[in-house]
Amino acid sequence: MPDDRYRFALVAHSSTVVDCVRRVAEARDYDILYRVETFESVIPAANECLDAGYEVILCHGGTGRSIVSSIGHSVALIDRTDMDVINTLCHASQISRDIALATHIEEFHDLAVMERLLNITIHHIAYATWNELFLKVKLAFEQGVRVLVGGGISKRSMENLGGAGFVIEPNPHSIREALEHARAMARQKRLEAARRADLLAIFKCMQDGVVCIDNTGKLIFSNQKASRLLKLRSGSGPDALRPFYGGLLLQEVLADTVPRHDQIVDIAGEQFVVTAIPLTVQSGAPGAVALFRDVPSLQSINRKISDELSAKGFVVRNGLDGILGNSPAVAEMKRTIVRFAAAGASVLISGETGVGKELVAHALHAESGRRDKAFVAVNCAALPENLMESELFGYEDGAFTGAKRGGKLGLFEMAAGGAIFLDEVGEISHAMQLRLLRVLEAKEIMRVGGSRIRPVDVRVISASHEPLLELVRAGAFRLDLYYRLSTLKISVPPLRERPGDIPLLLGKLLGQYGKTARVISAGMHDAMRRHRWPGNIRELLAMIENYLIVLDGEDADEAAFAAIFDDVAGQARGPSPGEALLHPEASLRDSLERVKAEMARQAVRLFHGDKKAAARRLGISYPTLWRILRESEPAGGGDIG
Repeated sequence: MPDDRYRFALVAHSSTVVDCVRRVAEARDYDILYRVETFESVIPAANECLDAGYEVILCHGGTGRSIVSSIGHSVALIDRTDMDVINTLCHASQISRDIALATHIEEFHDLAVMERLLNITIHHIAYATWNELFLKVKLAFEQGVRVLVGGGISKRSMENLGGAGFVIEPNPHSIREALEHARAMARQKRLEAARRADLLAIFKCMQDGVVCIDNTGKLIFSNQKASRLLKLRSGSGPDALRPFYGGLLLQEVLADTVPRHDQIVDIAGEQFVVTAIPLTVQSGAPGAVALFRDVPSLQSINRKISDELSAKGFVVRNGLDGILGNSPAVAEMKRTIVRFAAAGASVLISGETGVGKELVAHALHAESGRRDKAFVAVNCAALPENLMESELFGYEDGAFTGAKRGGKLGLFEMAAGGAIFLDEVGEISHAMQLRLLRVLEAKEIMRVGGSRIRPVDVRVISASHEPLLELVRAGAFRLDLYYRLSTLKISVPPLRERPGDIPLLLGKLLGQYGKTARVISAGMHDAMRRHRWPGNIRELLAMIENYLIVLDGEDADEAAFAAIFDDVAGQARGPSPGEALLHPEASLRDSLERVKAEMARQAVRLFHGDKKAAARRLGISYPTLWRILRESEPAGGGDIG
């Protein structure tokens, strides 16, 4: 069986101290080495014992003070009490009433009380160094003092001069306290050694280069990756890494114990990303560890992560620059996006269909502190009701027939740390509204078929082309969910309110087809500025793309443009009630429903999207108008604005 006894070493100048400690410790379960040293060898002896595996140095008196100040750790000092001093002074007073008392400068005793108690005169010798002790002992002897009380070295000094010396013996209680203190230090050192072994095992498995040093700059650990990155020859000793301590920021961390994170440094003409932090790898002052990787490999990893996120569609495709336009309305919206991006709260984006609400959502995420995390876009109108819950929140293994083996992450979990964009959020059912409200309030989800609550840190950005407050008034949307979604609100201006942005919006599309601005004449621009654009930017780009496809040449074709533009304008106006009645396959009921729906749409267009005004014009309630418009949409429909 391994010997797990604590190993201590007593280093002293006097065999008297050794005998005192041995009498107390002999019945205890300690492995103690006893060494009596000269003043020249005491510090080297203490260091030798520590290097040999002894866990704590025991010491006493001025010798102990010198060891403590020199080594600074793993030292248990046996206290020298007033009673210890008095007992020794009492013995010395049998020879002389004039006694020199030698103590280290850091010791404090009430000498006046001792003098009165023992009826003696004490000549105090306080010293910080051995040379100072020798000089003061000699001076006391020259002044007629022939008896000295102190430690082993001061006793020997007085005896060498021809006087008498007495060693202050430690009492059993102080020895036992020092042994218990040593045991506690040894126990802590063993715990630290175990933690250090675990830490070094982790370092060995890391893909980064690792260099760990103690507070003196001594190398504790480095892995092969560090040697490869720094291009060290095979078999290089630990000193080969010392010239790199400055570049790896280890010296700075040792100096001020302030961590350095993700610093780009240049070492021998190559760039590295370095994180250096203070780290206690053994008793005493903290050392430091540097974790580093070359910039090209980090760029490769970032590209891989970016490619994986892009493959899943979980990244922003456009930032603030993706929102084209110089109009005052767009400029103000961009300023709002920057302000709201930093806030981190839920954002509701409103605007007509085709205005670019998703672009605004992308820009919000790109400008936020979560920009490096996932961005998950969900078209709520396109998700079937029976799949929406499992898609948003995931499901466990066996949750339902056909469930994927092992379960599936939901879109909220996939967006962890980033943002989720719920487009056309007004389309979700009341049941799903309640589930979504729970997520926003508690920031946690439960998978379908699961029994465990899972916390989620996701910023929710939502959008709707239908004003959610009107849906709330119509009973189609929960008011409490509306407030949760609309902590911050952004309204995207329709194209008709910023016709001056049309040339800028067309620039990218023209470039994709290899065309210049010459293909759009002044008359065409004038026609586009006057058009109401009910489909906004999506309608504009679809029409111009149609024109560019049929265009033959590098100059404007007024006739081709007019044909396409008139067709688009006619579609915007829609069929007349009479045309609806003449549909050859329609029943009377269907024809009437179409006429009613078309009249409702025309009224909404007439009042530029103001459904309340349209309902008043038609002489019906707003919920009735909302129902007519909703029922007239194709099954599964819903535009993304």
